[in-house]
Amino acid sequence: MNKLTKILAAAAILAGGAVLRAQTPAFHFYGPIGRFLTPTSPSGNQAAIICFDNPADLGVSGTIYSLLGTKVADLGSRADATGTGCPAKFPGQYKPQYLSWNGQANGSVVHGGVYLYVVVAGAKSYSGTLVVVR
Repeated sequence: MNKLTKILAAAAILAGGAVLRAQTPAFHFYGPIGRFLTPTSPSGNQAAIICFDNPADLGVSGTIYSLLGTKVADLGSRADATGTGCPAKFPGQYKPQYLSWNGQANGSVVHGGVYLYVVVAGAKSYSGTLVVVR
């Protein structure tokens, strides 16, 4: 199974309403706070916040893809999740962190639609879907 097929399979599972909580002893992935972004609305959810615990301080990166597998954007740098809405999702409060995406590619807001995120932490990857509503 190629990488895009794995991404699409994971997206199909998440789009069906299943909530996956994946973890390793050194990393706990909780996913996005919300799956819908409204980057052009001043009162909407203007950014995706993808939450995780990272007690082992693993190297973490993330990428956004279109459904066709084209790279759209890199997720913002990981940071302390205090004040983002993430801490309530962490029962252990080990080292809550997050990655963010503002719904933009190359400085412009992307078209409305479904996008895939892939977060890589150490040797593991986690994927799911985000929906941009314009």
